[in-house]
Amino acid sequence: MLKVRKFVLCFSVIALFILTGEVEAQIIPYDSELIEESYAREITARREREEASFRNKETTLLSDEYFENFSGLNYYPVNLKYRVVGQLHRLPQSEKMNLDLTDGSPYGFMYYGKISFFLEGQPVELKVFEFPSHPGAGPTAIFVPFTDMTTGVENFGGGRFLIIKIPEGEQIVVDFNLAINPICVYDPEHACPVSPPANYIPQKIQAGAKMYYDKGK
Repeated sequence: MLKVRKFVLCFSVIALFILTGEVEAQIIPYDSELIEESYAREITARREREEASFRNKETTLLSDEYFENFSGLNYYPVNLKYRVVGQLHRLPQSEKMNLDLTDGSPYGFMYYGKISFFLEGQPVELKVFEFPSHPGAGPTAIFVPFTDMTTGVENFGGGRFLIIKIPEGEQIVVDFNLAINPICVYDPEHACPVSPPANYIPQKIQAGAKMYYDKGK
């Protein structure tokens, strides 16, 4: 139960970061003429702010032991081929759906619909879920857990995820350069959602966050 509470707190804090602009999830506008150099600078600046948040005692999600041993975030190089435009397919009404947590317990998410896109010429479809927002307000972002051919080899076995602001229309930017690890990768005291089998991508997604290694281990 304690781990589940920590999981809920973790999601609440991340949601607050998104709503206040501290975590820029998928906010760089899509542009077919995007310049890779300037885009890489934007992503690098975002990663530096994320690192600073982990290292700041006031904002970190790490418990004392893991804060002291924190060795820094690890990322793949920025690669524009992992930034694509897809379609958001909303359900008429969100439905409750359980995802397993890393401690073996289920946690109820609100299943929002699916996103579909092409990645390196191959069709991909992923289930997406409402990301927690202010109580009484509608969802402002979607939670997109996924696994791929790097999972369990170069990356955490439970998968990684994207947090994407919900667009007004159906077109949506899917940018794996902004993929992040669940917090339990950095601090096992937290329980984190495991990506569902349906969200497996049969490609190596060498973009975004990489596996983390605690310097105290």
